[in-house]
Amino acid sequence: MPVPLQTNYDSEMPDEPTRENDLGFRFAERSGGRVEITRQGATVTTLIGHNAARFMRRVASSDFPTGQRLMAKATGQYKFGNERAAKKHPRNR
Repeated sequence: MPVPLQTNYDSEMPDEPTRENDLGFRFAERSGGRVEITRQGATVTTLIGHNAARFMRRVASSDFPTGQRLMAKATGQYKFGNERAAKKHPRNR
């Protein structure tokens, strides 16, 4: 039977996450040490082995916003296409 999705931010997680710190990511630890990351109810990625263990160690010691960023980075959804243009902008030279 699958484990329900969780965030493991018991004390740090606000009752109602605000839009600014909730990116919509959730994770569930599955059998065999797998970690399933979902966003808005859809599975985005599944981490296995060393990557899953490393993710669980990092997220266990983080607060809610940091955990959201870790999940975004693990899924590859932290870049939105403007990095190259921003790099060439005069203020970033």
